[in-house]
Amino acid sequence: YLKNNLIDLKVGDEIVRVIDDGPLENEGDLMHALRGKTENFSLEILRNGTSKVISGKLERHDSVINRKGIFVSGMLISNFWVRDKPVRDLPEFFIHFVQPGSFAEGELITSNMYLDSINGKFFKTLGDLYAYFKEYEDKEIKIRLISNRGSNSNYYLTHYEHSLPVRDLEFIGGVLGEEIK
Repeated sequence: YLKNNLIDLKVGDEIVRVIDDGPLENEGDLMHALRGKTENFSLEILRNGTSKVISGKLERHDSVINRKGIFVSGMLISNFWVRDKPVRDLPEFFIHFVQPGSFAEGELITSNMYLDSINGKFFKTLGDLYAYFKEYEDKEIKIRLISNRGSNSNYYLTHYEHSLPVRDLEFIGGVLGEEIK
């Protein structure tokens, strides 16, 4: 999932440790050891049974507090991002939070669902999604959601469709029209 030319990691390499840090036992140890070092770090790796040191950097992601989203009918919707998104066929948007007692909760919508479509229409940007919600404010929409069940390679997707009134629409995290992440 790495962008090209950032670090010379190859399929099959085993990461032993981050230089200037202890040995790694799991992915969490690696993430902790790399914290604050994304611009320049070195790894000890095993490649084809031979120890080697490689150096590089990682792509940075925006801080979670700088993300933009849409709050509508008691749910917070924003872009979906995980490191393996390019190889998973999932929708662009994710339900990050559902407010207790809201219209969304009343329709049994929960956080960790993916927003697939609204009234059969698919969206690529938060700006387009917000504009569509704005057009349907105080009206009812059909919202299609996808839930991901299971873990690792054993997961399945379940599709749900709900009728939902568009209420309490708010753009979160900046001004609409700025670059939306």
